[in-house]
Amino acid sequence: MSLFSRMQGQTRSALLCACLISLQLAGCASIVPSQADKFVDDASQALGSAQSSFAIEGRLLFKQGRRNDHLRFTWDHSEARDTLMLTAALGQGVARITREENAAQLESADGKKFAGRDWQALSQQVFGQALPLDELPQWLRGARPQWTGEKDGWKIAVTQAQRVKFKCSDTTACQQHQLAQVTSALVPRRIEFSKDDISLSIIVETWGDDE
Repeated sequence: MSLFSRMQGQTRSALLCACLISLQLAGCASIVPSQADKFVDDASQALGSAQSSFAIEGRLLFKQGRRNDHLRFTWDHSEARDTLMLTAALGQGVARITREENAAQLESADGKKFAGRDWQALSQQVFGQALPLDELPQWLRGARPQWTGEKDGWKIAVTQAQRVKFKCSDTTACQQHQLAQVTSALVPRRIEFSKDDISLSIIVETWGDDE
């Protein structure tokens, strides 16, 4: 049975994209991005350092066999909550995913709802198998220094990175953790996941303030 036999149409593909980039991150610093700098293609440069709280926007390119889907996303993350919105190319809402402590929920544009104790349980319910959500998000936030890897049969490749300057939004917290007021991190701009005939490309276009 196909991985997607339980879902239908564009919403089905959107849900997979959403689950693959849904984040359950942890971090001690209250840091938000202030500005994106240049793009980097040199894989000899280590990625990082990892960030924890931010807001990003971008595009998802999903392929399975002859099927191609193009979606846009906005993602707001804090230690307490994640909110991921998916829209079609013309701006129509496709799906909304939220994560709070011990709870994850997905709601599609047609009103269907799925819930689980975490992202692993949610993907098991939606697709009939757990996706490697505990590992893949670490790449998106810059927690893996290498540009390629593999997890549970999924091949992971960062094909372009970007250097982003981050400012500390909580002076007291940054002083407690001895963090600089402004830091620079090399984080993925384009990252690709593939397994069997499934491929997903995530392109981060905008870093914004989550305050």
